[in-house]
Amino acid sequence: MKLDLKEAYNNIGRLLTEVGRPDEALKYLEKALELDPKYNSAIINKGIALAGLSKYTEALELFNKAASLDPDNEKAWYNKALLYYILGRNEEAYECVLKALSINPNYVHALKLKHKLLYSRN
Repeated sequence: MKLDLKEAYNNIGRLLTEVGRPDEALKYLEKALELDPKYNSAIINKGIALAGLSKYTEALELFNKAASLDPDNEKAWYNKALLYYILGRNEEAYECVLKALSINPNYVHALKLKHKLLYSRN
């Protein structure tokens, strides 16, 4: 069995972000992207880690890159929507969350964000 290092680095980075250590996560996500610069999962996870460090512009650039590499990646669109929501850019967030849901109508996180966005309109 061949060890896939990019996937291992990506998973470590994702887990570090989930436990509140996005600064450490970036080191592993960078290693994954050195092995494969177009590894969309690592691109998205790096964006999530950067957003966790309030580096919103850099995070948005990565979500845009992920969506351009794979326009049918609901996670790229959802994270882009979530970032716009955090920034108070609700119209852009709504457009992105609708795109995520057009790809995967059962995406629970996107459905919850859509509900929040609709509620905030009223």
